Parts: sequence; structure tokens; C-alpha cells
Amino acid sequence: PSHRRGRVRDHARTRCRGGLAPFQRPVRTIRRFGFAPALCLALALTSACGDKGDGSQTVKGPDPDRGRRLYIATCIVCHNVDPGKAGSLGPAVKGASAELLEAKVLHKRYPPGYRPKRPTQAMPRYPQLRKRIPDIAAYLAQP
Repeated sequence: PSHRRGRVRDHARTRCRGGLAPFQRPVRTIRRFGFAPALCLALALTSACGDKGDGSQTVKGPDPDRGRRLYIATCIVCHNVDPGKAGSLGPAVKGASAELLEAKVLHKRYPPGYRPKRPTQAMPRYPQLRKRIPDIAAYLAQP
């Protein structure tokens, strides 16, 4: 119907307080001040997101603090909160190597030549921890 089209056109021509419809205002602002300041502001905001604020840079590699959080969230159900002590079902795991953790956590077996502390096979697999095993090993290696 033609009467509906007329209303839509009239509505599209409606001006707001600033003289432009709200969806047109950002374009006007960029045109007034230029594209370069807007780009600089965007770059400054995105580069500040990764900064911790203390001048240190993010270090890639095993993170013992993340390993501690993962250990507490996942492992203390069976192992002790203190990894140096035996838990209700699991043995003490302090000093466990990344190789041992990978074998037990991902494959539910021991690495070749390893003698287990307990003969049980109660530990389930945790495939979601595949990328975090170095973090857990770094936590367990701490004095």
C-alpha cells in the first residue's frame, strides 16, 4: 500500500534536536574532528587493555598461580589441599612432573617405568586440562 510507504519516508526525514537522526551523529563527529584522532583514540584504548598497570609485561609459559587455582578447583576432591600430604583418595602429588600429570590426567595411566604410590585406578580423565598441565606442574614443583 502506498499510504504506508509515505509514512516510512516521512519518518526517515524526521530530524532530531541535533539536526540529524541519532544513527547519523557519529559520522558527523568523525567528519568534524577528522578520522585520525578517532583512530588514535581507538588504538590507545585497545593497547591499554592488556597492560597490568605495574609496568610488567605478560609472560607466556607455565603459570604456578593459575596451576594453584586449577589444582584447588579440580584436584582437591580426592587429593589434599596441601599437595605434599595424602588426600582422602589420592596420594601426595607435590613435585609431580608434567610427564606424570599428562599420563594420569589425560590417559589414565602411568608413564613407563613409574611406580605408583597407590594401586587404585580411581582417578578419572580430565581432557579439558590438556593445555593447563604445565601450569599445574609448575605449581606442584614450588617449594
